[in-house]
Amino acid sequence: MRNFHLSISLIILTTVILFAQKQEQFKLENHSKEEINISYKQNSFEQKNIQINNKTYVSIKDIKGTPILVKGAPELPKLVQSVIIPNKGKVSLEYSFDSYTDYNNILITPSKGNLMRNINPKDIPYTFGKSYTTNTFYPGKLAKLQSPYILRDFRGVAITVYPYQYNPVTKILRVYHNLHIKVKTNTSIKGINELNNKKKSLVKPYQDVYKNHFLNNYSLAKNNKAYIPKGENGNLLIITKDEFSDEIQPLVDWKIQKGIKTTVVNVSTIGNNQNSIKNYISNAYTNDPNLLYVLLVGDHSGVNCYNNGSASTGETNWSDTKYALISGNDWYPELFIGRFSAETSEEIITQINRTLEYEKTPLISEYYKNAIGLASDEGDGYGDDSEADWQHSRNLGTKLKAYGFNNYFEFYDGSHGGNDTAGNPTASIITPKINEGVSLFFYTGHGDQGSFITGNFGHNAISNSSNNNKYPFVISVACNNGTFTTGTCLSETWSRAKNTSGPTGSIATTASTILMAWAPPMQTQDEIVELVTEAYANNKKYTLGGIFYNSQMSMLDNYATEGKEVIDTWAFFGDPSVVIRTDTPNTLTVTHSAIEAEGIDHLVVDSPTNDALISITQNGVILGTGVISGGTVDITFTSGAITTTDDLTVTATKYNYIPYQGAVDINTAMSVNDFDTDSFVMFPNPCKNTLTIKSNSNNKTQVSIIDVLGRLVYTVEKAAEKIELNTTNYSSGTYFVKVSQNNKNIIKKLIIK
Repeated sequence: MRNFHLSISLIILTTVILFAQKQEQFKLENHSKEEINISYKQNSFEQKNIQINNKTYVSIKDIKGTPILVKGAPELPKLVQSVIIPNKGKVSLEYSFDSYTDYNNILITPSKGNLMRNINPKDIPYTFGKSYTTNTFYPGKLAKLQSPYILRDFRGVAITVYPYQYNPVTKILRVYHNLHIKVKTNTSIKGINELNNKKKSLVKPYQDVYKNHFLNNYSLAKNNKAYIPKGENGNLLIITKDEFSDEIQPLVDWKIQKGIKTTVVNVSTIGNNQNSIKNYISNAYTNDPNLLYVLLVGDHSGVNCYNNGSASTGETNWSDTKYALISGNDWYPELFIGRFSAETSEEIITQINRTLEYEKTPLISEYYKNAIGLASDEGDGYGDDSEADWQHSRNLGTKLKAYGFNNYFEFYDGSHGGNDTAGNPTASIITPKINEGVSLFFYTGHGDQGSFITGNFGHNAISNSSNNNKYPFVISVACNNGTFTTGTCLSETWSRAKNTSGPTGSIATTASTILMAWAPPMQTQDEIVELVTEAYANNKKYTLGGIFYNSQMSMLDNYATEGKEVIDTWAFFGDPSVVIRTDTPNTLTVTHSAIEAEGIDHLVVDSPTNDALISITQNGVILGTGVISGGTVDITFTSGAITTTDDLTVTATKYNYIPYQGAVDINTAMSVNDFDTDSFVMFPNPCKNTLTIKSNSNNKTQVSIIDVLGRLVYTVEKAAEKIELNTTNYSSGTYFVKVSQNNKNIIKKLIIK
């Protein structure tokens, strides 16, 4: 190992970028079940000058890091990476390093701590704590483990590295360039948050979470083989105020048709108190490993929000997310949870109609490629990435426009050039852009229960908007915009808004139920934009709940302590299973045949649009789902699912497409007995030369072979228990064997090689 340092006097500039070459920071070197070896390479960092007591101090920013928010201690960047660890055992960490560089005669700014957004950081003076009189490097350790946690199917742990070390007495900033980290698990010693569930559901949305969240992905799964993803949706649980059970039925019907298994329960059968609701959801998750979404239907009195005790602000920690924290004593959610908050049937119908319209019959428009950034001009040097709110918002817009958005409308306190209108914004200039149409609305600033303080944008502005058919996803980083347990909050107004032409408002809104922290939630907004712009090859997120909660987990990794309260109290108002729209909707072309001679145990669906999800339903029951690949998908129905000759419904959906729905006719001459598959066996299947059919009697039996177009290929009639057919001259492909015996027709699929 090489240990050396280079002594450098830092030249004071307004902004200096060092080590400008970008490189992969965390890299998995090798692993076994007991040990994971990771390397870390320090990336670029910036410095910014700040005057304190007539002296020039320096604020350090790492382009991938987040600040240490310990009041009175040097504010230095840290970096975080999570890995999958074995289900059981005590975890420990070792590290070493190759090299570092010393920067002499530098004064590093102290942190002001984790401030709430009800104050302006500029109003809080810098203070210098004990570490500024201690002749040692802060924070000391170069790496440490956070507490292990359970993220649905896997046990994980976050590694925090501290490559930036500062000695306030000697005024030396030491930057470590290469770290080598070993994460070890001793399975003979009991560990924290051990995972007992060996069965993994690995539902599709969480597969992508795992790929992006964990450095080693699925590499610690059985036999160290990577998991092969399954194309399935997660299931939906709806807990509703009893009075709304009829109103939500159209939404339930649609979710089932698009392939989401949906269960509805009236809150009175559970008990409208937090412990009963929490236990019910936990048991539902245990009994259904594919449960992914939970939708609460009703306001706080209709379906109780969880009272999680006293928050750091002194307020009550009201938390819907608490219901989604199931496995382990941690803050990583196993479920995506949302709420339709309503007091009346009319308010629920508004939210359901908006959701159905957004998903089923979207407006054909380019408005989806517009977004709004509304932000204060405070927080410079203190916000996440040391950004002021308006700088943070502008950076969000830059990424969205680079991705393909047409417009990012900027409304910032003060005058900041670019697309920002001079002076402070007002509701009268924000509202026309909402009416014009935006798919995303980012607010970053001060707030209260009834308004965004910047722009004075509140209940009246939302209620007077006319954005029919143009519904934004609103992400609010502000205080109390989600305080819905007493009175009506701004998020509820977004949800309930309508005019004489129908719903207006938002498709979903995320907002805090209490005073909100300043910096950590900005990281969530950053990650939301990363996901919306598909910045990660292995983490494609399209549902609103998936986008939001995945971003929350990113924030929690980076702000392990401060982020817990943010997770608890940032509520999601809307249906978390809704798929976001970010482009003009395209048309899905889908073809399929009536089920007659083809058989009724499967359906072939064709479409030129690969990756479209196809769902086959009948009378509110999902028969099967599949994904178009190579222009087609052959969906085999769940055994015994068909019990009637009613039409089947074919539903096709895909991100940024208009759904397709069509009916499939079943020959009405058939009966329930036609679907019996236990009265004969045929083998081998697939077949190459001779097909043998054996029935349970020697009565007269007719055997017919039919091709996929419904054409009769061959038929024979014999009185025998065993019939053999020569298939040598048949072309390779799919056929159907129909056996008629005792006035009963039985059909099975046959593959000929």
